[in-house]
Amino acid sequence: MLKIVTSFCQDESGASMVEMSIIMVLLLSTTFAVVDIGFALWQFNSANKASQIAVRAAIVSDPVAAGLENFDCMTATAIPGTWCNDPNAQSFGVIVCEGKTASCTDGYAFSTATANEILAKIAKINGTITLDNLVFEYEDLRLGFAGRGAPIAAVTVRLVGLTFEFIFLDAFIGSAGPISMPDFRSTLTTEDLSSTG
Repeated sequence: MLKIVTSFCQDESGASMVEMSIIMVLLLSTTFAVVDIGFALWQFNSANKASQIAVRAAIVSDPVAAGLENFDCMTATAIPGTWCNDPNAQSFGVIVCEGKTASCTDGYAFSTATANEILAKIAKINGTITLDNLVFEYEDLRLGFAGRGAPIAAVTVRLVGLTFEFIFLDAFIGSAGPISMPDFRSTLTTEDLSSTG
């Protein structure tokens, strides 16, 4: 019996197969991890680029806050030609329009048509973004002058609520579900706030 055990312990046939199976598991795990992390970085970059394209489209389109294009800082004491940063000039402050609720603050109506036009432009970059992920902010910079006829605002487009789920690593390590991505935001100053040019 001792001879059989000793013979079995000294036999090296099949050792290569055992070593290869250990190495192959590590090699495949590393490969799948690199693919998943690369996919996560691609999703991150495409969402960031989509926010940049969305804000570029928003500054040359009608505002999502319908009617904002007609705002003028003119008041009874801020006559035409008065700078909008004058204390007597009116300001609209900050208007936030959320795609998820299809509403804007300060009584402005949400323009679904404009929001959908902007969404169509960014869907080419990242098809997972929906109207629920878009938030538009218009901040009065108090530039220009009374009687100009259109406000000069800082437009910020935020992408919110985006998630990422691993493809391969979930099978190996398991996960608690989708991973939340940070909000992506881009800001530019308005040009003409008009789709007609």
